[in-house]
Amino acid sequence: MIQRTRYKQCQALLAAAPLVLAASSATAYVGPGAGLSLLAALWGVVAAIGIALFFVLAWPVRRLLRARRERQREPVTASTPPHYGRQPHEEISPALAAAHARQQRDAGREQRRLQ
Repeated sequence: MIQRTRYKQCQALLAAAPLVLAASSATAYVGPGAGLSLLAALWGVVAAIGIALFFVLAWPVRRLLRARRERQREPVTASTPPHYGRQPHEEISPALAAAHARQQRDAGREQRRLQ
């Protein structure tokens, strides 16, 4: 059975060989606009794949840097000033001020609970 399949493959190859050898060259003209369009599309695909790979590979590095930055920040306690690393004369957002007030309130409750 394997020999029969191989025989048919050789027969098909021998039948197709004269067709391939007898083919003449195409006389079609492809203008510069079509070639440039093809190159632009190819560069677009290559750029999209490159950017996607960059962001996939950069994601763990960015996570590590963000974790390092979080570890370097000083822990917020009740005595931490409300500027959180900003200059004391800079204005802080109302949400940040509310978070600081909430944190001070919770720290006071925790101190009273421990007494």
